[in-house]
Amino acid sequence: MYYKRTVTLMVIVIGCLTLLTFSRSNQMTTLRLRSPAFKNDEAIPRDYTCTGRNISPQLEWQKLDGVKGYMLIVDDPDAQRVAGKTFVHWILSLPISVTHLGEASSYEGHASPVGTEYENDFNNTYYGGPCPPKDSGMHNYHFTLFALSIAEEELKDNPTIKKGHLTADQFRKVFKDKIIAEDYIIGKFGVE
Repeated sequence: MYYKRTVTLMVIVIGCLTLLTFSRSNQMTTLRLRSPAFKNDEAIPRDYTCTGRNISPQLEWQKLDGVKGYMLIVDDPDAQRVAGKTFVHWILSLPISVTHLGEASSYEGHASPVGTEYENDFNNTYYGGPCPPKDSGMHNYHFTLFALSIAEEELKDNPTIKKGHLTADQFRKVFKDKIIAEDYIIGKFGVE
């Protein structure tokens, strides 16, 4: 009887520890990107587009354990139908100390003070807001944040990153073994 109770108690303790470990490991690798400026799958306010102030929107996320740096890529896969490729609007690597970007943290003539920006498809190294051709319909702009196992400094020396014009899909392929977690939000914008 004593043996059965001890075994039962040990099974319960091991089960609880396993659940706690699993829960803790999931918390460490769940990344949540959001913007107070717009919700996922909703319209991007004009201020953050080429028809407005063309400034970067506010973005927020939480710090994750084991992360050494972040990469943010904003691209437009819907540009395929008019430009023949996914159009890159912003590429920004960030240190682990950064968990938010304020409104207008990047725009023409003003580089981001918290990270390193790389050349986009406007041939600029700052945020270029949504700017689809007139009458090309609604476009879906992907703001993708990658949590990485490598530091921002290591990204700066990578030839693939240095050349810029890197879509989120291309980044996934090149750095697949360095991505701990990722999340994205989609903002919509079109010009009639």
